[in-house]
Amino acid sequence: MRPARRWLWLFAWLVTTLLLVLVLKEVSLTRAAAMFQRASIPWLGVAIAISMINLPLGATQWRAMLPASVVVTWRKIFDVFALTSVANNTTPSVIGHATGVVLLAAEPGVGRSAALSVLALDQVAVGLVKIVVLLVASALVPLPAWMRDGLASLLTAVGLLVVLVGMAAFQHARVERWAAARSPGWTKALAQLASDWTRDLEVLRAPRRFAVGVSCAAGIRVTEALAIVATQAAFGLHLPPSATILVLAATALATFVPFAPGNLGVYEAATFAAYRLLGVDAESALAIAFAQHACQWIGAVSVGYVLLTTKRASTDSLTPAAPEARTGQRP
Repeated sequence: MRPARRWLWLFAWLVTTLLLVLVLKEVSLTRAAAMFQRASIPWLGVAIAISMINLPLGATQWRAMLPASVVVTWRKIFDVFALTSVANNTTPSVIGHATGVVLLAAEPGVGRSAALSVLALDQVAVGLVKIVVLLVASALVPLPAWMRDGLASLLTAVGLLVVLVGMAAFQHARVERWAAARSPGWTKALAQLASDWTRDLEVLRAPRRFAVGVSCAAGIRVTEALAIVATQAAFGLHLPPSATILVLAATALATFVPFAPGNLGVYEAATFAAYRLLGVDAESALAIAFAQHACQWIGAVSVGYVLLTTKRASTDSLTPAAPEARTGQRP
């Protein structure tokens, strides 16, 4: 493992451990475990099934954000998105997003610039939807200080991203002329990649197509909210819609700074805090937080894992037999 990656994993582990310790110190693990054991398995299954809907929605979002000149089947995009979802939920999301770019760029006809444009547009759409969720939550219930601060940080980060990507998309002609004027060499190659990237941000110049991508990102948040409701039902907890939106807003902030693998610890801490704010006892809040994250994780990883397994099996079946197994055969 490279030193930079080793330090990243160590930092993620320390933060995750600290957050889990802060949560666990407030609860009785025995009572929390008893709560978890009494959860309704069918309702948890419903939560997992709902979470899996995010995969086709995400694949549709990515396909809508590809340049019009790129022709890739929805099934191909779905496979790439499902595999990226595995990477995002088993490693820090920085690595997961990089994996998604590599996989998408490897598809015939896509390339690096188009894959990078999809990543940028995806982050813009997801960021805008998260802001809407937090603003709706703030209109329905008083937000605690940490969520208000998180909303302010999110507004700043997404605002800067929108300005950067928007300027890149609408200044493509200028960037293209700048790249053409570069002298041959590595600077020319980087300038050409930047020019191709700004060109492939064409979806921002086509509002209807960008609206499709944003709608899919919003649909993912809706399915997350429904999965939250199903998880609450598994524990016999019935809360008003405003409470579900508050929990959804907490999870949106939990994934704002994606450094821990699968957002482990961060997700639980934010969800636990939201349920405690709603008056749920500590043991129930902990059990629901872990169950909610587990259902989301299984839904996000299961399809990609099956794809990895089947691809590995098909590859193995095509592997030539060892030389000794073909003794006596003529060339």
